[in-house]
Amino acid sequence: YGLGQFREAALRLERLAQENADQDLRVSLFGQAGNAWLMGEELDRAHAALPAGLELAPLNFDLLVDRSLVYAAARIYWDTVGDLNRALDIDPDNAEALVFRASAYRYLDSLELAEDDVYRALALRSDHLAAYLERGNIRRLNGDKDQSRKDWLEVIRLAPNSQAAEAARRIDGDLEQRGV
Repeated sequence: YGLGQFREAALRLERLAQENADQDLRVSLFGQAGNAWLMGEELDRAHAALPAGLELAPLNFDLLVDRSLVYAAARIYWDTVGDLNRALDIDPDNAEALVFRASAYRYLDSLELAEDDVYRALALRSDHLAAYLERGNIRRLNGDKDQSRKDWLEVIRLAPNSQAAEAARRIDGDLEQRGV
């Protein structure tokens, strides 16, 4: 996995999961295999590995979030929201899951629900970079250019050398270049 050989890593992790008797370890291995398949952009394989783990541990927060990311990568946003709803039933104060669900809602054009989730995430973690990025996107779609730009600049202020700051610069620059 560390070498970027995601397919090989996923195959080995799945084999270990099938050969191991310890249920907790199997759940973890299926989760890691699912993530390796996702990183290797093999969504069907990722979608097969994660439910195998969820069969063993149906209320595993991490597996639900991971599977939601596979659904999102496949652009199946209602299923993304479904898994994130279940995950947030387990841990309602998880800012990451709230931001992920806000993003899914945005793709579903449910901007009010997206906005609610992003505000909840920021109330939990006022320095959450992805929440500021997402809120900026939502505000832009709501026609509030000035406030969206403030959110993206806040990301840059909080973590100027981060990937999130780079994304904020790119979004802001693209919109400015197009005169939006």
